[in-house]
Amino acid sequence: MDIEYNVNDENRKVLEEICEKYGYSEELKSVLSRVMPAMLEGATYEEKELFYSMLRKTQIEIIPAESTITRLELSKKNLGGINPHIINVEADTGEYGKNEPAGGFVRDAELDENLKIKGVRQYLFVRELSEKNEKNRRAIDLLGTKINVSHLIHELGHAWVSEKNGYEIDDSGTLTERVGTCKIEYQITPLENGKYERQEISRTGLMLEEALNTNMEEESLARYLGISKEKAQLLYKSSGCLDSSAYQGLMSEMSETLTERTMGKNLRRWRILGDEKALEEVNSVMMKTNEYQNRETGNEYFKDKVEFFEEKTREGATSEILKRFLLRCKSDFFPNKKDMTPMEIIEATLRQCYDVKVNQLTFDFSTEGKIEEYKKFVRSVIADGYLLINETRDYLKDKGQDLSK
Repeated sequence: MDIEYNVNDENRKVLEEICEKYGYSEELKSVLSRVMPAMLEGATYEEKELFYSMLRKTQIEIIPAESTITRLELSKKNLGGINPHIINVEADTGEYGKNEPAGGFVRDAELDENLKIKGVRQYLFVRELSEKNEKNRRAIDLLGTKINVSHLIHELGHAWVSEKNGYEIDDSGTLTERVGTCKIEYQITPLENGKYERQEISRTGLMLEEALNTNMEEESLARYLGISKEKAQLLYKSSGCLDSSAYQGLMSEMSETLTERTMGKNLRRWRILGDEKALEEVNSVMMKTNEYQNRETGNEYFKDKVEFFEEKTREGATSEILKRFLLRCKSDFFPNKKDMTPMEIIEATLRQCYDVKVNQLTFDFSTEGKIEEYKKFVRSVIADGYLLINETRDYLKDKGQDLSK
């Protein structure tokens, strides 16, 4: 049973505490006073306590719009000197790591010379909206602040769901980092003179984490502004005043559908509390669907995807830039699903959606025919996810187990 207490009093108490600790401006304090209840509405006692714990240990930096400081420079400033005995090997994150972000949640585990976790150091940054941009000026008028509130909510979301069991290390030197549904594993290898090398060896659940976090962002922003979620989502559209991310649209729509039509409570417990049993229950139900049982045979949309790739990557293809994108990301679009769990198939589908979104300018939209060609390709991309989600919904309804409520 959830413990009852006055959340408004608790919010004020924590807000005063963190503002004094970190010396936050009155502007940031005012924004946080509205962000906190917007994000915590409907949260359980345990979830609220994790949120407060995160705020107490995560300094928020608001970066001036015209500042040229980079994410790397911010990390050196805030995390510099941590783990001097460990050499990090830079990982290739594909399409995901190409752009300089306007905000971020950054942390690292402090390890002693025997690779025992001593603690975690972390911070969060958000770049202000520039008043030189007309769209941004409209956003500032709407939000009542130059602080990019939507980005702030997004990064607080990642930080919140990383609070419980954020890092673990085993005897083999494998360090595991948890950010909501995302799990990153690093192998730490001994070198000479007491030094170690740390290299990322696997990353799972990242796209689902970004998509679910975007759902949380949109819902919280709607509460912050006192408008409906639908109206908040329109603010990110081309006619709106907020910058959209690559996670909105194809990805966020699929994760929203996943949550609403299947086992939303389980997904939330897995994401916020790191409850692996909740994930196992979701996978167990999804495994009973025909779509999952026949995952290796390919659905009716698979042929469309194959034909699109063959046409656009053949010798003499009309668009060289589209060809390069498709060849670069081909393994994402044709994953081996034999040993995948259902949620891994959802993740693979979201990865394809992300690839399409960040490379959208490589497609030709000059004629109605080209637009329809693009739409057909997108349908072939999202099919694996939606067919699995919809069959799971039907299975739950047949069993009288609508666990999303």
